[in-house]
Amino acid sequence: MRRFYLSAALAAAVVFISSLALAQQPVSSNDAKVAVERWLRLMDNGEYEACYAMLSSVYIDSIKTGSPNEPKRYWVRNMGTARSSLGLNESRRLFRMTPARQLISSRGSSRPGSYIIFDFQSSFSNEPEVNETISAHLENGEWKISSYIFN
Repeated sequence: MRRFYLSAALAAAVVFISSLALAQQPVSSNDAKVAVERWLRLMDNGEYEACYAMLSSVYIDSIKTGSPNEPKRYWVRNMGTARSSLGLNESRRLFRMTPARQLISSRGSSRPGSYIIFDFQSSFSNEPEVNETISAHLENGEWKISSYIFN
């Protein structure tokens, strides 16, 4: 199966999750799941600007490496190109939710906090078998999207 990357800069900034354990403060995985599902509906409908508004500062910081002056425009354009290649979403099944206490970028920087990683098995009209991994980050009391990878 082929892998899709938004750009070399974003590929370098793709985050990896480590230190898998429950956060010290209780978090609602249901609230995170609702936020992720809402974000995915927007993504499936091509509403990339609305998706951008739901990104965490962690994700936006990684986008700024590719376009420091216009991260929103850069992300919307590249995500639109990458996602449109998949075609229409036909199905999606959540198969794993994993809490984490920190996010580690490919550059080795660490971001402590409350995260939940969602793994989906999805099918699109142009790609029948796609794995989507989305991490949600509790930021100022609200669940935001801190990474999105599909392959």
